[in-house]
Amino acid sequence: MLMAKDTWVLASEINKIKLYTLEDDKFLSFHMEMTVHTDTTQAFLLLSDLRRRPEWDKHYKSVELIQQVDEDDAIYHVISPVLAGAADGKPQDFVILASRRKPCDSGLQM
Repeated sequence: MLMAKDTWVLASEINKIKLYTLEDDKFLSFHMEMTVHTDTTQAFLLLSDLRRRPEWDKHYKSVELIQQVDEDDAIYHVISPVLAGAADGKPQDFVILASRRKPCDSGLQM
């Protein structure tokens, strides 16, 4: 339902990787888009392990696991590089609750 909202804003695009944000009430959500040429299982493993994200995603400078909430959910501290044209010249940092659930066969999450 979150992805169906039409108020996503393109915040950054580096090397054909798009970062969108959505501010809704007290929450800030992120959505990233990119094209990869690999099978779905490998793509899931690469995308769902945030600690390896800085190896291939220029939007992530570092990622630290803060707390493993349960088997599927974890809280991370993410630092992003300084954005080109940023007035203050400082990197941004975020605390992210990441849910790692394989999609069901139909591609719809229930």
